[in-house]
Amino acid sequence: MDLKKHKASFTFRTLGGSCLGERWIYDHDEPIAQFSNATIDAPQHELLYFGNCPRPLLLQKLKLQPGQRPLFASVPLYWRFGPKGIYTTVELLGLEVAGEKSDTLSLTFIATDKERVGKSIRTLTLTYCQETMSYIYDFNCELLIMKRDTEEKMSNWFFEISDPMYADLPGPSQEFSGMWTKPGYSHFIAELTDDSIWQIPINHIAARAVDPAIGIKRDGLFMPAFEAGHNPAIQLMGETGPRSTISVCHWGYDVHILPSYTEDEFKENLNEQFRLFRCGDDKADAMFLAKTERESVDYRGLNALPYHLPVNSFAEGIKLNEPTNGVTDPCLWEPTEGMEEGTEWCHDMGRTDNHSLKICKRSSGSSQWVMSYEGQGGFTDYWTRSIGFKISIWVKTEDVADGTYLGLGWRLFHQPLEIFPMSYSERLSATNEWTELTAELVGPPPDGVHDIIIFLQQDGSGTSWFDDFELVKTSSESSGD
Repeated sequence: MDLKKHKASFTFRTLGGSCLGERWIYDHDEPIAQFSNATIDAPQHELLYFGNCPRPLLLQKLKLQPGQRPLFASVPLYWRFGPKGIYTTVELLGLEVAGEKSDTLSLTFIATDKERVGKSIRTLTLTYCQETMSYIYDFNCELLIMKRDTEEKMSNWFFEISDPMYADLPGPSQEFSGMWTKPGYSHFIAELTDDSIWQIPINHIAARAVDPAIGIKRDGLFMPAFEAGHNPAIQLMGETGPRSTISVCHWGYDVHILPSYTEDEFKENLNEQFRLFRCGDDKADAMFLAKTERESVDYRGLNALPYHLPVNSFAEGIKLNEPTNGVTDPCLWEPTEGMEEGTEWCHDMGRTDNHSLKICKRSSGSSQWVMSYEGQGGFTDYWTRSIGFKISIWVKTEDVADGTYLGLGWRLFHQPLEIFPMSYSERLSATNEWTELTAELVGPPPDGVHDIIIFLQQDGSGTSWFDDFELVKTSSESSGD
């Protein structure tokens, strides 16, 4: 196919094969994007992508060029707004289609939130550009606030236009059979109003430690880069850019587009525009080379952290101002917020090499290393209902006052650990040479649970080293399956 001469002919089709068939946008006979208003039946984290909306309005599996793999996994078609974003316009009232069998397709999604506070009129205009050889998805996003008596101070209101998620990002957090291929991107980059190029390296901590991209230039671009021929850009059109912040989720790398408004602007109906397309290699490469370098990224007192691996001597990890390398995108061990005193990624003491996790402090409180993204909610392989876990780690202590131990438990995101029983190893106090500690969870997991939390804790003063970690998945024959 000569993409420079391709002439699109778009249709919106409903497929068979089920009682309520899938709805797709086609270019000739090629499906290029799917419209979905289905119930999300997936790990709890999947619901978090969509603001905990069980039936979000989505455009999914977006192709940006004929014959190319999808570069966007999903694009929410609704606003989140109100105090803490409590209103979401996911109640579909109407869908209008125009321009079928032409080179310009228009889909208008009319929706409201359950409380009927706002009404969203979102129009997608889809075209194909022969010069750039890219489909262009133009979104016009209007929000009508229908219940002004619900208003609070504007400082308490949150607005999100959309939260696009890129295809195949993050990469698999661990290697497993049949895993998807991690794209070649290393950084997220954005054009700011001062003409600088904002960037963060693609790893699971940097987006938490670095300020978001505040104030995108008019018609400015945001994208992951660089992979030749596959650079999916988000363009904030007109004034949408300067009044918006782009925040990247550290966990799923989805892109929150967050406008802010003055009191006077809020008195009117809101209208924002953004565009999705495949950025040309020359432009993407120029932005990538012009990005502002970061000498260091500091997170809870540390600028480097070790990977979480099923068998781990804590020798491998990254500086936080660098992207993860290799075929996976591992999660990282990190100090727990508020319990980071004395935590260190140690490179001069270990059981089998010179690497370990360390806690060294004089205070009477507790310090902790944690891994909370182990499970099928963490970009890895599927669980079965019979799954369980056995964790072992070797620990050395010096003058520990109140005990050092391993903890393991089932985890629901944003919920207290106490809702499920925890498994703990024995405690080591005072001074001990290298001693193996173990903890175990027997399946099946509680309903709705798709992750476990693992922590290494020292209570009181003293010094502890943790090394030669191993995670083994077990199977319970009494699960009832």
